[in-house]
Amino acid sequence: MPHSLPELRFELRDWQEQDFTSLRNNTETLSAMAQSAGTGSRRFEEAQQALLEAARHSEQALYERLRRPIDIRALSYLLGSQGDKARQIQLTPQLVSRLTVPGAQLSTLTLMNLISAWFRHDRFKNSQGLRALGRLLQSQLEQRQNTRRTVMLSLYIEHRALLFAVDAVSRLVKRAHDSGNFETIIEQYGLKAQADSRLVTLARACYYVARLKALPVGADRPLLNKVTQPEIRDAPLDAEGELIGHAVLRSLISRADANSVSDAWRNTILSIGGDPRVPQSHPKYQKWWLRLDLALINRVRGWLAGFDLKLFLSALEQYGEDSNDEELQRMYPARKRFLEGLLEQGIVNNTRLFISRRMRKYLRRAFEEEELPAYAIVNDSRSMIYLDVAGVHILEGSHNRAIYGVPRLPQASEILDFSIRQFHEHDLGRGLLDQYRAEFNGDGGDCLQVTHHPQINWQHRVIQYLQSQGVALDIEKLFTQQD
Repeated sequence: MPHSLPELRFELRDWQEQDFTSLRNNTETLSAMAQSAGTGSRRFEEAQQALLEAARHSEQALYERLRRPIDIRALSYLLGSQGDKARQIQLTPQLVSRLTVPGAQLSTLTLMNLISAWFRHDRFKNSQGLRALGRLLQSQLEQRQNTRRTVMLSLYIEHRALLFAVDAVSRLVKRAHDSGNFETIIEQYGLKAQADSRLVTLARACYYVARLKALPVGADRPLLNKVTQPEIRDAPLDAEGELIGHAVLRSLISRADANSVSDAWRNTILSIGGDPRVPQSHPKYQKWWLRLDLALINRVRGWLAGFDLKLFLSALEQYGEDSNDEELQRMYPARKRFLEGLLEQGIVNNTRLFISRRMRKYLRRAFEEEELPAYAIVNDSRSMIYLDVAGVHILEGSHNRAIYGVPRLPQASEILDFSIRQFHEHDLGRGLLDQYRAEFNGDGGDCLQVTHHPQINWQHRVIQYLQSQGVALDIEKLFTQQD
């Protein structure tokens, strides 16, 4: 009898999602290679150049040039590219209608190029041409339902009615809201290879802005970091030059409390727009703040006055602890209460922070640079803060530095020139008084120079000075309970 073969036993584990990752990546790589196939030949280059030359002449000349399949393929390549050449070709309904003149069905290579053009096209430019291209792509994809195709092309065919509709952005956003995860939707619809395209970038940005509007006021969420990323904040929102970052700024500023804002929301606002107290000629002001209402800008300026003060007091307290300076630590509560009391009364119109290099190192350990207000550096071991108190200009310093004040800023002073980022200590104290006396020659009112000693007396002298300049004060708010 023949010997029976031994029984072989083996088990296959269930397939895991990660088992398909390399397959998908290779599919995308091969798709990209296929789209560039043949683009380096001399005939193809000549066809491109002929099309560009015709486009420079007139639209009609371009239409008449589209006679051969290679012309159509060259045009699809130009439309789908991201270089300067693509900008010379205007996508119009007439141009789209010429794409099928040499043959009823486009080649797969030409189709994939046109799909790239669809995803990368400016959504707010030539909307009629874009609509015509979407209809053409849906028709061409429908014709391929029963043919051999790649995984990516299968997904485009399956979701053609959504992906190639003129309102594809809003439809993608709705699907993402329904699923709760935008990146999952991108993968399901075969858009990972188009992740940096204009359509996907705009959809992603709109999705996150909509989520932002539902965020509890002041809440700190990973979403805030998302909307500060350049691909989100700089994404176009409409044809008028509005960016997603403008919508983010409006949402956060208008929803926050008028008198205060959480650290997370303030950091997000500064990361996108920067400090709105800089000159209007500043590039960031031009890009972000010029498009916002003045009421919103003034609200941020008010918050930043409090932030400047918070940073100054934090550095003052930290220095007292680090140096074991008992005198400074003893004086700190009274100085903190006095400055915060001025702010709470709503009479501080403006502030500016002047920090030592040591304080800058301390702040950079606690904050990202873009999360800080527009401070200046002072060449001294001490830091200062400028306050416009109902039109009276006060400069308070750290350590044992005196308080200085003038009724009006002299023209020679550069304290409010935010383009100047380096200052000498002298210009923020005695030098300011000298400038004031030289300009007004005693006609502008008295100056203030008061040391923080003894307790109660220095507060009394500053209060008297402010009152002499017509500043109405709630004096109790300027003292600690103990004082």
